[in-house]
Amino acid sequence: MSILKQSFIYICVAMAVLISWIIKINRQPNELSTLRHYFNCDFKVVIPIAVRFNNENFILPDLIQAAQMQINEELRALDVQHLGLVLVDDLHVGNVSQGYMMDLILHHENSLGISSDSLQVAIFYTLESIHSNDLPFFLAQTVLYHFLNGEVDLFSRPESEDFENELEFEIGFGQAVNKTRTLDVLRTIEKLATAVKYITLLRWTINNKLVSGKDEVVINFPGRLSKTMKGDSNTAFKIQTILEDQLQLPSRPRNNLSVRLLASYRKKTVSNIKQLLDKLDEGKESGKLINQLTRLVADVGQSQNISWLGYLERSQDMLLKLNEAMYGSSERGMA
Repeated sequence: MSILKQSFIYICVAMAVLISWIIKINRQPNELSTLRHYFNCDFKVVIPIAVRFNNENFILPDLIQAAQMQINEELRALDVQHLGLVLVDDLHVGNVSQGYMMDLILHHENSLGISSDSLQVAIFYTLESIHSNDLPFFLAQTVLYHFLNGEVDLFSRPESEDFENELEFEIGFGQAVNKTRTLDVLRTIEKLATAVKYITLLRWTINNKLVSGKDEVVINFPGRLSKTMKGDSNTAFKIQTILEDQLQLPSRPRNNLSVRLLASYRKKTVSNIKQLLDKLDEGKESGKLINQLTRLVADVGQSQNISWLGYLERSQDMLLKLNEAMYGSSERGMA
């Protein structure tokens, strides 16, 4: 075989290896670019809300469509990202939904009531609201500014106001504070800490030196805030309210923590996905992690699940693994 022919073969082999290598190193950025484009431009958290008549049935063919248009326009005006609130026409079906539900109840005045222990809101409306065509407005306002205001609040926040990874505080009890009430406060803290552990990690210590009055309870967030209150039957509720505010949980609906937690799980999951996309863009990723992220985005994009806690756990685990690979640290959400 001539030297020229051998050289040509070697060049062809080298070119084949080089092309294979180029394809391999370029594959992941291309996948990331496609995934990132989808996330930035098309990805939405879609939340269906069933609407039904409760005590009277009226033929209002444009009700759902008119209310939906107002919801969509308001979300655009508020520049809410990655969120779709979709009304589902169950007006004449009467099914009891396992998800979010709005009951329309004919009444002598217009008002609303949000359940404290379920995903349900009652809209009380009058015949006049039908005649004046105000009912679509009532539906839209209830969804946006009361029932699912937590989603609207969280998904319109700038990145600088994302949930913190950790929140540290001290709590102290005066000597005269009833032991039962002390335990009630501590159980309340434990319960909330469990509920938000994938959103923000609560770390606290008991420091009775904070207290000067014998019947006082003090909660202190070093360098941020300190609150003193009398130890009574409302102390546990007050402590929980303070913690919710410091955790930056949405404020509405105040009487239903479950609704606000579900909103927070969704927002934290989406924030984690964005962090993963940003960090993977730095070129220190693995193909396995990209595939996992692609599956996660696909799963949440078509999810009908009420709770996203499972998705949140998955995204948190992926962040931990990526941080360990990039920084040698397992800190959550490490920048």
